[in-house]
Amino acid sequence: MNTIIDRAQKIYQNACAYSKASYLLNAKAFVPPLQDMELGLPSMVNAALALELYFKLLYYLEKGRYCQQFCVNSFSAICLKK
Repeated sequence: MNTIIDRAQKIYQNACAYSKASYLLNAKAFVPPLQDMELGLPSMVNAALALELYFKLLYYLEKGRYCQQFCVNSFSAICLKK
């Protein structure tokens, strides 16, 4: 049975996996004297995906549901408040 906690744990585990991948790629990409941007760019993408999943996890725990357009809705709400 999929409870809110089970789903939240899966989101968290996926976010951690992206975060770990980003960390490992960063460790290889930015070691002097290499400075290899072929590894740096995927590292940044993985970090962004991890952050998105962490934010989705918080949203899911607060609301109890998923939001397919999480970033669009969140940033629109922030921009409209100004």
